[in-house]
Amino acid sequence: MVDRVEVVVDYKPFMQFLKFANLVGMEIRLHIEDNIMWFRATDAANVQMVYADVSCTANGELVMGFDPSWWLDKLSGLKSDTVSFRVSNGEVILDAGGAKISTKLIEPEMVRKDPKEPKLDFPAVYFVDGGEFYRAVALASKIGDYIEFVYDRGKVLVKSRNDIEKVEISLTAGEKISDEVYMTKINPEYLLPVAKIVRKMDLEIKQGTNIPLEIFAEGNDMAADVITAPIIGED
Repeated sequence: MVDRVEVVVDYKPFMQFLKFANLVGMEIRLHIEDNIMWFRATDAANVQMVYADVSCTANGELVMGFDPSWWLDKLSGLKSDTVSFRVSNGEVILDAGGAKISTKLIEPEMVRKDPKEPKLDFPAVYFVDGGEFYRAVALASKIGDYIEFVYDRGKVLVKSRNDIEKVEISLTAGEKISDEVYMTKINPEYLLPVAKIVRKMDLEIKQGTNIPLEIFAEGNDMAADVITAPIIGED
């Protein structure tokens, strides 16, 4: 059982943080240390790994089980500048927007362990506006069962196709960093929810050929990193 810990975090960054946490679709381990709140978790199928952190003010360190969907449900629609919560005696007491809500603490031992930080070597790295990325992914998601990310000597294309339609969208990317061509395919079921969250953030995207796609998002006073496994061998 953890000791009494009190935490205060700004409402808007925390809501963004919760949206990233909710991508994995399950309870996670939430860490609070050195006035930083963070998590690293994967979805049940181990297709997507998500890391996010946000600044907070806390009077101690804490690791606790955490259900992002519960927090999103309770906090959505509240008008508040900050969110505070207290963890004590096996209970979490949430205070925001004039509402106080309590729930039983989820012990970290009851939650899947944090995955190890992956060590990947990405040959192509580029920078994209989150709004432009969202529009490209949203359109491509309407066409085919997978989305191709093609890095072609500094040009970045988002492609998708089906038996009768195809789409190719050019992204305004940063400076050319490679004279090679790389292509990876990603399931839009995993990518579109990410694109919706990062619409107002600055993105750094890392890719190669048939290796995971990494999206580092920064903005709204928080940061997140999403790594999604590729689809291999599908035409």
